[in-house]
Amino acid sequence: MEHCLSLSEMDCLKILDELDDAIIIIDERRNIIEANRPACNLYGYTRYQLCHMRLSDLATTEDKHSRSNGSLFFAELSERPLVPASGDLPLTVVRVRDVTTARQNDVSLSEMYKDLVETGPSLIVRILPDTTITFANERFCQYFGLNRDKVIGCKFVDLPQDKATQQFIQRHFSIFARRPKNAIIDRQVVNSDGQQRWAQFTESPIWDETGKLQEIQLIAIDIHERKLAQIYLQQNEAKYRAIMDQSNEGIILMDYMSGQILEVNQKMTEICGFSSE
Repeated sequence: MEHCLSLSEMDCLKILDELDDAIIIIDERRNIIEANRPACNLYGYTRYQLCHMRLSDLATTEDKHSRSNGSLFFAELSERPLVPASGDLPLTVVRVRDVTTARQNDVSLSEMYKDLVETGPSLIVRILPDTTITFANERFCQYFGLNRDKVIGCKFVDLPQDKATQQFIQRHFSIFARRPKNAIIDRQVVNSDGQQRWAQFTESPIWDETGKLQEIQLIAIDIHERKLAQIYLQQNEAKYRAIMDQSNEGIILMDYMSGQILEVNQKMTEICGFSSE
């Protein structure tokens, strides 16, 4: 295909060659009629060779293009119509970018995220408003002793748990489906060894484009040891408070360095005639 350039067109081509992006100009039949130097470098063809090709000759798939040596790269194309002068045929300017590195980074991040979801400490499950399970990570299945291939499609309320937990789950998600909101709940569950352990569930509603509740994502972590420690501290604090308040002697707890009174028992407030506040 022959193409004669006027002086003004030659000036435009010089400008195009100075650009960093690969620029290809095509006609209405998508024949390539011009290409700048970065486009020639990107594809490994001369300008003459490119101007005897169609844009489709460069593409192997929708998002992959081929170089002259057969190597492939991910291509991102943006097209913009070139306003023709009176009597000229309509043309389109196509900017081509090699986005292979960005795509590879996206894949790496996707694989890393997948590994984190599958092998991390969190139990992750997604359920429909009726508690049908649509996704469960491997950690969730291992924790509850479930077969991953069989758990998808089952209802969360039907998982093997004690009766009280099943009733709680059923009641809770019945309310959640009507008034969905982000929530954090500590609950005892039965693991694969048949042990009752404390787990903390973070619940997040997932909406569709119309604002309707589509799914509920649950992310749980085992907090059994931490929960037992909290309960132990609360029990000891209650015992300590009972001993303090039942004592017949006035007791003051004071910071040794600052002299600040930290706490007094009931007897001391009676002796001093002040309130504990």
